[in-house]
Amino acid sequence: MEPESKKTKVLDNGQSNATTTAIDDLSKFEFVRVLADHSHKKVVCVEGRLKDKEGKAVLWLDKPPFSEDVIKSLCTDKSKLKVAFINDIFGSYSAIVDPDLNEIKTTLIYPATEQHIQKFLQKPLYVVEETPECYRDITLPFIEEEQFSVDWVYNILDGKKETERIIFEDKDDATGFTLLPDLKWNGKQTVDLYCLALARPRGIKSLRDLRSEHIPLLKNILDKGRVSKIEIFFF
Repeated sequence: MEPESKKTKVLDNGQSNATTTAIDDLSKFEFVRVLADHSHKKVVCVEGRLKDKEGKAVLWLDKPPFSEDVIKSLCTDKSKLKVAFINDIFGSYSAIVDPDLNEIKTTLIYPATEQHIQKFLQKPLYVVEETPECYRDITLPFIEEEQFSVDWVYNILDGKKETERIIFEDKDDATGFTLLPDLKWNGKQTVDLYCLALARPRGIKSLRDLRSEHIPLLKNILDKGRVSKIEIFFF
């Protein structure tokens, strides 16, 4: 799960709701700095501000994978090529294509806290072997002190928000969960379909909190979640 601050408003691709700060173009977003640039994923995260508004904002830009329909639409005389170089059988070009084919998946977080900035800021990665003792004495106290509010999760589980995005719902208090597409998915091609399963039992902060009594819950998520995705997106 990706918890957001209680005050965070998420705007996805210009679609707004009653609690969102809606903008209809990016001229209102004032660039401050690049927080992270994942070129291999075609993703960039930017810190900025909204014009005439107080507080920081985070903008997440994600270039979706090419679908078959997009590829077919590219192969027309509207796609102009500029030659970079020709060498034997290899030709390198820059393609100038129809703006409709240049969609970028966009997520706006506003107002963004310093926790959000630090979360998205690109940092060196380290591999650490975490023992149960390390989790109990170091990680768990950090999670409890620094964690974002998870009200956004409870709003979904309680049916207060994002009801139109729910794929499947099992309301059993012990083994139930709610399945919905993650904001990372653009809602179009299934090649990059990415869903989020929110468990109804509360208090599970991480994998470390899972116990043998959670096995029925995990099996339920695996079995019903997989079937629901197949039924909705592939039939």
